[in-house]
Amino acid sequence: MKPRPRRRAGDLQALKVELWTAIRAASALVEDPESPPERRLRAVSALSTAAAVYAKILVDTDIDTRLAALEAADRAAERNGHG
Repeated sequence: MKPRPRRRAGDLQALKVELWTAIRAASALVEDPESPPERRLRAVSALSTAAAVYAKILVDTDIDTRLAALEAADRAAERNGHG
Protein backbone atom coordinates (compact mmCIF):
# COMPACT_ATOMS: atom_id res chain seq x y z
CA MET A 1 0.00 0.00 0.00
CA LYS A 2 1.23 3.43 -0.90
CA PRO A 3 1.69 5.72 2.16
CA ARG A 4 -0.52 8.76 2.25
CA PRO A 5 1.20 12.12 1.86
CA ARG A 6 1.56 14.11 5.05
CA ARG A 7 -0.86 16.96 5.40
CA ARG A 8 0.35 20.42 6.25
CA ALA A 9 -0.78 21.95 9.48
CA GLY A 10 -3.90 24.04 9.04
CA ASP A 11 -4.35 27.71 9.61
CA LEU A 12 -5.20 28.18 13.28
CA GLN A 13 -6.89 31.54 12.75
CA ALA A 14 -9.08 30.07 9.99
CA LEU A 15 -10.03 27.21 12.31
CA LYS A 16 -11.00 29.65 15.06
CA VAL A 17 -13.19 31.56 12.58
CA GLU A 18 -14.87 28.33 11.40
CA LEU A 19 -15.49 27.18 14.96
CA TRP A 20 -16.90 30.56 15.97
CA THR A 21 -19.21 30.48 12.94
CA ALA A 22 -20.38 27.00 13.95
CA ILE A 23 -20.92 28.12 17.54
CA ARG A 24 -23.06 31.05 16.42
CA ALA A 25 -25.09 28.87 14.05
CA ALA A 26 -25.71 26.22 16.72
CA SER A 27 -26.60 28.89 19.24
CA ALA A 28 -29.16 30.37 16.84
CA LEU A 29 -30.76 26.94 16.41
CA VAL A 30 -30.90 26.38 20.16
CA GLU A 31 -32.61 29.75 20.69
CA ASP A 32 -35.07 29.35 17.78
CA PRO A 33 -38.46 28.38 19.21
CA GLU A 34 -39.56 27.29 15.71
CA SER A 35 -36.79 24.70 15.50
CA PRO A 36 -37.95 21.12 16.18
CA PRO A 37 -36.90 19.75 19.60
CA GLU A 38 -34.69 17.02 18.07
CA ARG A 39 -32.84 19.59 15.99
CA ARG A 40 -32.41 21.87 19.01
CA LEU A 41 -31.02 18.94 21.02
CA ARG A 42 -28.48 18.14 18.28
CA ALA A 43 -27.58 21.85 18.17
CA VAL A 44 -26.95 21.83 21.94
CA SER A 45 -24.60 18.87 21.52
CA ALA A 46 -22.78 20.53 18.60
CA LEU A 47 -22.57 23.80 20.53
CA SER A 48 -21.06 22.06 23.53
CA THR A 49 -18.47 20.25 21.43
CA ALA A 50 -17.50 23.29 19.35
CA ALA A 51 -17.28 25.54 22.41
CA ALA A 52 -14.99 23.07 24.19
CA VAL A 53 -12.68 22.83 21.18
CA TYR A 54 -12.68 26.62 20.76
CA ALA A 55 -11.80 27.12 24.44
CA LYS A 56 -8.98 24.55 24.21
CA ILE A 57 -7.52 26.33 21.18
CA LEU A 58 -7.60 29.65 23.02
CA VAL A 59 -5.89 28.20 26.09
CA ASP A 60 -3.26 26.35 24.04
CA THR A 61 -2.55 29.46 21.96
CA ASP A 62 -2.14 31.53 25.13
CA ILE A 63 0.22 28.96 26.65
CA ASP A 64 2.28 28.81 23.44
CA THR A 65 2.55 32.61 23.37
CA ARG A 66 3.62 32.79 27.01
CA LEU A 67 6.14 29.98 26.60
CA ALA A 68 7.69 31.68 23.55
CA ALA A 69 8.01 34.94 25.53
CA LEU A 70 9.67 33.14 28.45
CA GLU A 71 12.08 31.34 26.14
CA ALA A 72 12.97 34.62 24.39
CA ALA A 73 13.57 36.31 27.76
CA ASP A 74 15.76 33.38 28.85
CA ARG A 75 17.84 33.58 25.66
CA ALA A 76 18.23 37.34 26.12
CA ALA A 77 19.34 36.85 29.72
CA GLU A 78 21.89 34.25 28.63
CA ARG A 79 23.27 36.61 25.97
CA ASN A 80 23.59 39.36 28.57
CA GLY A 81 25.43 37.04 31.00
CA HIS A 82 22.54 36.74 33.46
CA GLY A 83 21.71 33.10 32.79
